[in-house]
Amino acid sequence: LQYLNRSAFVPVPLSQASRIAIRPGNVANGYVRTPLTWNVDLAVSKNFKLREHMNLQVRADMFNSLNHVNYGSPSTDSASATFGEINGAGGMRVVQLNARLTW
Repeated sequence: LQYLNRSAFVPVPLSQASRIAIRPGNVANGYVRTPLTWNVDLAVSKNFKLREHMNLQVRADMFNSLNHVNYGSPSTDSASATFGEINGAGGMRVVQLNARLTW
């Protein structure tokens, strides 16, 4: 996913003798904002009384239950061939089932 326009950024010129930047750049730290990330986690449980002192709890936990794609950060190295691209994403939906017997 191409997130930043490559042609909007130009590298700072370097000195021929020392290979050090002639002047500072004009983009400050924190200038690039990453895509919004959000998560919805959900848990559903049911308690069963089996005997007087014996209980069973059945539970389902869902992480990222709506399965929303959370994109990673774009590459900010202007010398890289992947500058401005997002090449990763967060995890997908995970469901965990539990059973707990207490006595």
